[in-house]
Amino acid sequence: MVPKHSVYYLIPEDHVDLEELAEYLNGPEARAWLEANCQMAANGFYRLQTTVMEDLPVPERFGEVIQDTLI
Repeated sequence: MVPKHSVYYLIPEDHVDLEELAEYLNGPEARAWLEANCQMAANGFYRLQTTVMEDLPVPERFGEVIQDTLI
């Protein structure tokens, strides 16, 4: 069972190196941004809310940003 609003995903363009994208998202720049913008949840985890995740800066080299909602 997956609770509502708890799954976020990216669909990168064909030219995007997935390892490079993962390295960026797990790297210090993205981490610092998340630490500065996310609420803290239990046990030291961050609450990744849609309104915050929509603003996560992802470099343009990884492709156009498209936000959509699953139905």
